[in-house]
Amino acid sequence: MTTIANQSVDKNNRSNFFTQFKNSRFLQLFAVLLIVQLVFAALLNTTNQSATFARGDALFALQPDDVENIAINNEDETINLSKQGETWEIEADIPLPVDATRVQSLLSSMANLKTGLPIASSVNAQEQLEVADDKYQRKLVINNDKANTFLLGTSPGLRKAHLRREGSNDIYSVSLPVSDVPTSKDQWLDKSLLAIGDISQITSNAITFERAGTDESETWSVPNNDADGKSLDTKKLVESVKALETLRVTGLHDLSVQSVNDSKTDDTGSDSSPAADESTKPETVNLQVNSGADVYKLVLNKTNDTATIKRDDIDQAFSIPTSLFDKLAILAKKEDWFIESSDKKTDE
Repeated sequence: MTTIANQSVDKNNRSNFFTQFKNSRFLQLFAVLLIVQLVFAALLNTTNQSATFARGDALFALQPDDVENIAINNEDETINLSKQGETWEIEADIPLPVDATRVQSLLSSMANLKTGLPIASSVNAQEQLEVADDKYQRKLVINNDKANTFLLGTSPGLRKAHLRREGSNDIYSVSLPVSDVPTSKDQWLDKSLLAIGDISQITSNAITFERAGTDESETWSVPNNDADGKSLDTKKLVESVKALETLRVTGLHDLSVQSVNDSKTDDTGSDSSPAADESTKPETVNLQVNSGADVYKLVLNKTNDTATIKRDDIDQAFSIPTSLFDKLAILAKKEDWFIESSDKKTDE
């Protein structure tokens, strides 16, 4: 009985409320105003969140074409890249060409950096995420401009890094991994800097190869061929020429290390150490390559599993694979370049 009575009272109360609401202009106006406020608050909150996450403000103030120099620091070492006309160079005592694709990739990534909601802004967070002024994984300085100085730190996810602009406390998560901003010269170096195109002649102490014609009509010959009627193995030669045309180094070679190795070799070119044998004896190859009006002199060295190459117009030695050394070294050997000519085989 009590439950029935309570339900009856609730029904009467609701009925009275709706009756009063229906007859009261004040309550109706109040309700309308309340609904409008709630809707406005909801819209304002949605707009603010949208602006925070997708307003698209650029973190990087420059266009890629306006960038003239880039400095990258990892607290221990710094590499400087500078634009010279249409090309980029590694700044050093011996300027070296930069891989243009890598620079453009970095600048494109920088141009696409957008602000969102900062994930943190405290001093403790800067230390923890390694984007503090005195603790960072990379410092990236563009055009020597503080406004374009960025500190990269730990990674919050795949191909991402925490980033803070110098002078600001806001820390963002951006699509610019630290691995895309190396401080190693080898990683910025244009590995094809020694490739030689349009080769017309290759000369060594043992043999000279000359090319006549171009493309499909090209022919290679050996001047003063005394191979007793045999013909040049042009297929083998073309493979070695292609190795020169597509030559790629693996990185810089430390000349101080080379000089230490050279000190172990006597004047005859043999290794003077007690343990020296044929497998450890250094091998040196000298080649002269004509390309158009240019003449390049190459010096290749191999010891054990280490091979290097140096060209006379660049005062720097570079590391190369031993397999590439072997493919180029045969250009300085006279043997095995001649095969029985097809005409002679037919006569037989």
